[in-house]
Amino acid sequence: MNGGLPVEIKNAFSVSLASGSLLLNNTLVMAWVVDHYQLLISANVDASAILAAAVAAQTAAARRRLRWQPRQR
Repeated sequence: MNGGLPVEIKNAFSVSLASGSLLLNNTLVMAWVVDHYQLLISANVDASAILAAAVAAQTAAARRRLRWQPRQR
């Protein structure tokens, strides 16, 4: 930002933004969180990031279910 090194921006769901999801001259409220900026309020819905978060959560849940299944003898 402002001529410095690139810094990641995540949406309100803590998911990285899809390329081109921010619009020029659009007011955003962001906060610095350790190593990235976090959008606090965004007028634009980042649908691809929401879908990616849902798919990642579904995959993680499926992996947990497989780990906790009783072993067949």
